Amino acid sequence: MSQQVEVSVIMGTHNDYETIRKCIDSIVKQDYTNWEFIICDDCSNTDYYNLLRSLSKIDKRITIIRNKKNRGLAFSLNRCLKLSKGNLIARMDADDISYSNRLSIQVNFLNNHPELCMVGTAMDVYDGDVDMGTRSSRPFVSNKDLLKGNPFFHPTMLIRKSAFQNVGLYNTNVKRVEDLELWFRIYAKGYRGANIQQPLYRYHESKEDYKKRTLSAALDISKVFIKGYIALGISPIHYLRAFKPIIAALMPNSILFVYHRKKLS
Repeated sequence: MSQQVEVSVIMGTHNDYETIRKCIDSIVKQDYTNWEFIICDDCSNTDYYNLLRSLSKIDKRITIIRNKKNRGLAFSLNRCLKLSKGNLIARMDADDISYSNRLSIQVNFLNNHPELCMVGTAMDVYDGDVDMGTRSSRPFVSNKDLLKGNPFFHPTMLIRKSAFQNVGLYNTNVKRVEDLELWFRIYAKGYRGANIQQPLYRYHESKEDYKKRTLSAALDISKVFIKGYIALGISPIHYLRAFKPIIAALMPNSILFVYHRKKLS
């Protein structure tokens, strides 16, 4: 009798030629073995899709699906979720690396904290060549922590599938903050999460990433914050905090990059 899958690792990817091999390899080499890895190719070119299919043959626990047209991360993750068999959902990004003990530590943490529905981790940040430092967030996250920004690092998360079943899947109508919008819905339902302070993930970040922070995306982020504050019953006196992304979007990308780099430990 085959073993019931416990962890479903889900990921969207689009032409990530330079990083995909190390990314997949980091999941295959996990010391926790009861997982499946569902990868959604978001309508990459044919050569990349064939590369994914080739890499999937490394391990029978890897499944490749493909979107007929480019639909974005939230849509891709929802497709993976609908196919997932695990009780726990782990996120992964195609240009990052999970350390070999990531899943075992996170699974153990949630097993020891049944009152929590999700856990993230600290992460080491690099720009492709140079290690820039470690980024961490608050150990146990309350409603008030959501006032200060996004308290979880999305690709590091391990989430109970029951939370998705109770609050719904990712919202495909928000830009770049499908994770933050989900956290607000999860917390509005009374669920809570935490962050392991040990870095278990290697996160790729470069100046190019900051070019994606457009004013249009910032407006969407501010709307997500305001709707989230309302859902949590947070006093309107705090709503001005929701406009911080707009201010950041108006700043030069080079300044933002240096600012966030200096905040790394």
